[in-house]
Amino acid sequence: MEGGDIAAFDRPSRACIFEGLLAEPPTRKKALAARFSKDKDVEVTSLRAWVANERPLKSLIDTTNRVGIHTMVFTLMGPAMEEPIYQWLLQKGVTTTVRGYNAIEEFSEDLKYDRGIHTVYVTKQEHWSVLGLRATVVSPTTPWSF
Repeated sequence: MEGGDIAAFDRPSRACIFEGLLAEPPTRKKALAARFSKDKDVEVTSLRAWVANERPLKSLIDTTNRVGIHTMVFTLMGPAMEEPIYQWLLQKGVTTTVRGYNAIEEFSEDLKYDRGIHTVYVTKQEHWSVLGLRATVVSPTTPWSF
């Protein structure tokens, strides 16, 4: 209940891209090692080789766990990567929603109707131009702020 109104209110939330911001793809050597690993789950194996970007990951942990701002993580590697990325984030100490898309345009279409997401953190200017005013281009070497 807010201001005498009886209704369900969603907390403001954020979104950030996984690849390029929270983690970097592996080097060629690590990618080949992951590909020829004896592990049968190739997606999970290849995701284990990704290198976490420490500052954005700490920002995600801080905003979700300490401050309580929900931050949805999205990926452009497709819906099949939702569960592996969710498990990867759990290992880092983050419990959040993960959504997979095949293209930034698909995410942009969903974002039109999700008014709860106020800020979207991306690393590429091209993503910013597709997503519009709610997108913010950030560097993977610096933490984001409120």
